Amino acid sequence: MNKIIVEVSVGELLDKISILEIKKEKIKDPEKLKFISNEHSILKDQLEKNVKSDDKLNKLFQDLKENILVTKNFRKPIISHQISRF
Repeated sequence: MNKIIVEVSVGELLDKISILEIKKEKIKDPEKLKFISNEHSILKDQLEKNVKSDDKLNKLFQDLKENILVTKNFRKPIISHQISRF
């Protein structure tokens, strides 16, 4: 597969890494985990090389990950309820 190089903001990078970390915790399929872990490793490496980490950034990263989990868990019952109405 060809690689596509795209500039992203630090926020977008943190968002993608957060999602991949959640997927690493939830997904059990070894084949899928291989790709997820590889992408996570690449993005985490770029974050470490290009962004100065501090307590504020680490807190933002943790808050982002928690928000993604809360949003994902909140949306599932709503979607299930809406589908069951039809």
